[in-house]
Amino acid sequence: MQNKTLNIVTMLSSLIVIGCTSSTSTSTSSTDATQEKLILDMIDDCLSLQKYESEDYTKINADAYTSELNSDNSIDVYVSNFAADVFRRVDPNSTGSGVELPINSVIVRKVWDQNHYFNAYTVMVKAPQGYYPDGGDFFYGVLNSDGTFQKDENGKFLQGKITECGDCHRSTRSDDGFLFGVPTAVQSSKFSSIQIAAAIQPKIEQLALFENAEGWNFIGELNDREYWSNKDQSILKQQLTTTGEIDLTDEKLPNGTTVIAIDNNIANVTPENAVWLQVKQSDENSNTLFSGYFYKDGTSVNGIQEETFK
Repeated sequence: MQNKTLNIVTMLSSLIVIGCTSSTSTSTSSTDATQEKLILDMIDDCLSLQKYESEDYTKINADAYTSELNSDNSIDVYVSNFAADVFRRVDPNSTGSGVELPINSVIVRKVWDQNHYFNAYTVMVKAPQGYYPDGGDFFYGVLNSDGTFQKDENGKFLQGKITECGDCHRSTRSDDGFLFGVPTAVQSSKFSSIQIAAAIQPKIEQLALFENAEGWNFIGELNDREYWSNKDQSILKQQLTTTGEIDLTDEKLPNGTTVIAIDNNIANVTPENAVWLQVKQSDENSNTLFSGYFYKDGTSVNGIQEETFK
């Protein structure tokens, strides 16, 4: 739970360490109590089994990045898959995204100290409308690394309608779904590893039949490379002829355009057992190129490279 302007005189030392504060929570009705029980079960299931690292969640940042609340801390952020694309639209350095997370969206913020020792979680879960309007209808929580909730100075668990959390998120982020988000510069690809595999694997499977050139169109040859594509090759042929390069960022090339090349120049890899491959993946929010060298069984030779473009 991030805040650039929070200025509270009395702060608990344990919460200063992780970048959150808390005081007495607002009142809870019987209906809210039932909802909170469901949320607590959801959080326990997520943290105790570390499900936030499973295929049901998306890690929003590529690498742990410095917390804006406490420069001694670094953080990783995980979000429910079904809410990840919406969450990515929020950047703490700008406002006005107008996003609204779906009910039951879970945000897990994993906090590391300056020695990269994992010492806390902060969580947010989107509750039904009316649960906590002043806090964006979020359930807030601050937990120890073992998944147990921390307590405030009055011995109350830091969970639910935490006043300071709600005030902080409302004061500067009400136009962004009460979210601070993750800086765009440190975000990982919007595509999860599973989505990358889904995009590339069908092309890799086709490479087993490459000797017969089934499903592929020959583009041309340049600098010891033979280029082939699964889409209209006229644009690509023109690129290769006029510039000596292949450019899949051309807006005339459709989503899914894939180029493969037999290359003699990669060390210790012969043309018979590996190819270079690049895939264009686009939607209304982003455009990404995935590329790398692959053996014909689908194994990556040296990893998949990503490049976003406008």
